Amino acid sequence: MLPISLLPIRTSRLGPAAALLLLALSLVGCGARSELAADLPPLADGGCSGRSSTPSVLATFGTGIPGPSPFALAITAQAAFVELTAGGNPQSIDRVPLQGGAPLDVIAGTDACPSTSPFAGESPIVTDGATLYMIDATLGAACQGASRRVSTYDLATLTLGTVPAPAGTEGLDVNALRATSQRGVYYLTGSELDPSTGVLARWDGSASTVIANLPEWCWDLQIVGQRVVVIGAHALYELPIDGGVATELLPVTFAHGAALLAANATSVFYTLEGTTILRRDVMTGATTTVATPAQPSLTSLRTWADDDYFYFGAGSPIPSGLLRVPVGGGPIETFWSAERQIGAVTTVGCDVYWVGDTDFPNAQPPELLVAPR
Repeated sequence: MLPISLLPIRTSRLGPAAALLLLALSLVGCGARSELAADLPPLADGGCSGRSSTPSVLATFGTGIPGPSPFALAITAQAAFVELTAGGNPQSIDRVPLQGGAPLDVIAGTDACPSTSPFAGESPIVTDGATLYMIDATLGAACQGASRRVSTYDLATLTLGTVPAPAGTEGLDVNALRATSQRGVYYLTGSELDPSTGVLARWDGSASTVIANLPEWCWDLQIVGQRVVVIGAHALYELPIDGGVATELLPVTFAHGAALLAANATSVFYTLEGTTILRRDVMTGATTTVATPAQPSLTSLRTWADDDYFYFGAGSPIPSGLLRVPVGGGPIETFWSAERQIGAVTTVGCDVYWVGDTDFPNAQPPELLVAPR
């Protein structure tokens, strides 16, 4: 494993109590992964309105065109962490102070073979406020025997570690992970060569345990309150957060654009064909069509939902920046207009953070930006 250092959110606008609550709420990923703590209530507005909506650039990544590709974002109380890839391969995870500044490479990636990298290219990074979690890439001799595990970076001791696999799951690949503030990290493991193998596991900081054996290989998850929702090759499933039988909610067709996109305090958001954004209330099971935007970019790493809006990028072959739509449905708004793809997006407190990929028409490298929501 390679060494690192780490992390920060914009708390200058908030009182001490709100700042502490923000620290508890911050997690990302996925994400987008960036991921909010699933078992905490949403932060109240507390004076979010009435501020300038002009975006601020917190950091620029690289100087040449094309620059590295930002692919995931995690935020803590002091810093933002951005995963950068090059051609889909790990390049670095950079730390950016939330007040802005030059990005610092804190985790180095490599695409050399054989290789061991603390994170895999184009995969989520999440945080519970004390630790950064990522899916690592470990390759054996001659690039054989690939295995994906969960790597950790302790923000207090600045040390790198690995989450041990639960007994009986050694050698299975980790596909997705989500962090919570009190229950630890939940992650999916399985074998792409055996689609009947799927496991939901939990790391509580000292041990990994199997929460549930799933009906099939599953590749993404979201957490809402006391429920976990996972998506497999053939269906969307729901199960209790402490374990139990996975109940099939509806069929899906893998590789046809289906994706589990985001979650907020009450609902999960998903798409069945890569175009229509759907919302399912976890308590009632009620399903709502949120929007059917033109040419959206819908993956869990590039979308985000809070209790007010669902955020996403769109546009092809010319990107149209960052868009949003009310979670209950309604007109689609342009939050940030730019001919740039969205690498990742998250909201924390009163602010929206996102990374814009290379702006080719204006020869602008990728940027991390923030604006009031």
